[in-house]
Amino acid sequence: LVAAGATIVAGTDAGIAGTPFDGLPASLASLVRFGGMPHAQALRAATSAAAAALGLGSEIGTLEPGKRADFLAVDGNPLEDIRALASIRAVYRDGVAAAR
Repeated sequence: LVAAGATIVAGTDAGIAGTPFDGLPASLASLVRFGGMPHAQALRAATSAAAAALGLGSEIGTLEPGKRADFLAVDGNPLEDIRALASIRAVYRDGVAAAR
């Protein structure tokens, strides 16, 4: 699918019994490692592509003026190593620190 240029959206079934809330970083790492997806594309699969698929692209999914500022601060650069998403330093919701 990656090689064919298909839009791939990443998400979780978090909240369903036996499905942890912290599994998305590992799923994205699998898209890179086994799916041949570039790190930036894997990150978009969980952000802008997911928001667009839900019809929410004008509200969330990217950091732009007028959109909600929901984002993570992580150790490392996920554009170079997607596994950096597993090392969360802070969570921001609407631009305000929600967890550290």
